[in-house]
Amino acid sequence: MNTITITTIPNIKPMADLRKADLEEADLVEANLELADLEQAELRGADLRAANLCRAILKWANLEEAVLEEANLGWANLEGANLERAHLERADLRGTNLRGAKLGSASLQGANLEGARLEKANLKGANLEGAKLRGADLQGANLSGAKLQRGDLRGAYLECANLALADLKEANLVRAHFQGAELHGAVLERATLNWRSHRLISEVLFRAAGDDLDRQMVAAWVGFRTDLCWEDFLAIDHPARQWVLEVLAAWVKPGDNAPRVFRQEGR
Repeated sequence: MNTITITTIPNIKPMADLRKADLEEADLVEANLELADLEQAELRGADLRAANLCRAILKWANLEEAVLEEANLGWANLEGANLERAHLERADLRGTNLRGAKLGSASLQGANLEGARLEKANLKGANLEGAKLRGADLQGANLSGAKLQRGDLRGAYLECANLALADLKEANLVRAHFQGAELHGAVLERATLNWRSHRLISEVLFRAAGDDLDRQMVAAWVGFRTDLCWEDFLAIDHPARQWVLEVLAAWVKPGDNAPRVFRQEGR
């Protein structure tokens, strides 16, 4: 199909065929593009505030610096799309396919990404403060330097994700999966932990160990022995046992399903 250039947008209808259309900097505020096919469309700098893009096809589309505040992108297909520096504040991205998408430095504050597919997406430096990422698939995603303060990551899949230097302050990480994730330099202050995540608990202990080699080894062992549950670990007579109890008791929060022994230690 040849490239289509559109300079004026008269009443675009749902299910419109706009593959490879040139919509750079187009005014599409509140446009109804539900089920529209915008594969490989040029939408750089386009104004799509409050637009309806529910279930639209935007594979490999260029949405760099586009404005999508409060837009409805639920269940849309944005696989491989370029959304670098795009504005997606409070956008609805539930169930959206963003696999391999480029979201570097994008603004997603307060966005709803529950159940979204973000495998291997690039979110380096993205702002996801207060975003809802419950059950989102972020396996292998690059979240280095991303802002996730107060984000809801309950049940999110973060296996092998890069979270180096990410800010997870006050984030809810209950039931989140962190196997193989890079957490070097990530801010975890006042985060709600997943007490079943060996990777996450190991990181907390390693930081608390400081330069104490024995405690560092205990922290590494906790991360390695994924076959053991807390009952198994606490049954082991080890000199660092009390240290582990004291460190982790400080992370207990109401309703976080922390083992009872840590709640008792924190009293």
